[in-house]
Amino acid sequence: MVRKGFSILELLIVAAIGLLVILGGLYFFSSGFKSLFSEVSTMRERTSILQAVELIESDLTKAGYGIADKTTYPPIEWDSSDKELSIRYVDFSDPSCELKNFSPGDDCSYIIYYELEDGKLIRKVDEKADGSFASAPLFDEDKVKVSEFEVSYNGTTKVINYKIVGEIKGKAFSFENSYSL
Repeated sequence: MVRKGFSILELLIVAAIGLLVILGGLYFFSSGFKSLFSEVSTMRERTSILQAVELIESDLTKAGYGIADKTTYPPIEWDSSDKELSIRYVDFSDPSCELKNFSPGDDCSYIIYYELEDGKLIRKVDEKADGSFASAPLFDEDKVKVSEFEVSYNGTTKVINYKIVGEIKGKAFSFENSYSL
């Protein structure tokens, strides 16, 4: 007797096994994708912390440029009660500012403020003429919450220490650095 094909029962068994293999593959792929997405998102937030540190240090590098009277206009000030760091300088990268001295309200003079406000570390730039500020949080406030921003400055040694503490999606982070002016 010659058999011409598979029985309906054999086809159903093969289909069920194939379906289980496909469902297992989908489950494996979706869980791997969720894990990858979570890791990429966390790495993006950690990278934003390093970018914020780079921005702070870029401003610190310029602190004091063009300030003739550092008693009246200290390059760096830390207000511990308001958690506000002020950095003053003249922007010498603009050719028209090369020989200018720091003077509040002048187009070449900048005062940069970093302050902790409601779990956000914010950078404000003095816009001079009308007394307004351009400001932006340094981190995505839905994912990064900053609980502590502390600064200490030794005017004799010209060393500034700063610390940023907070959470990235509920996981604690802490960053400390010393910077010589």
